[in-house]
Amino acid sequence: MCWVEPKIRAPEDQLKRFLTRRETVGDSGCEAEEMERDMARQARFVSDEFHDFADRPRRAADPHL
Repeated sequence: MCWVEPKIRAPEDQLKRFLTRRETVGDSGCEAEEMERDMARQARFVSDEFHDFADRPRRAADPHL
């Protein structure tokens, strides 16, 4: 399922960018709080539910998975 992989990688890459940016922002201030909210939102999106959804076509194609 080659079309699924880029769809999975894009949100994961965004989360990595948030983590990198968070390191430069520091631990205090409004920007740090905003980054924490953004990272939490993105982490929920990339969570097991997203991976489960992306894995459904694989399981449909091969029911032995």
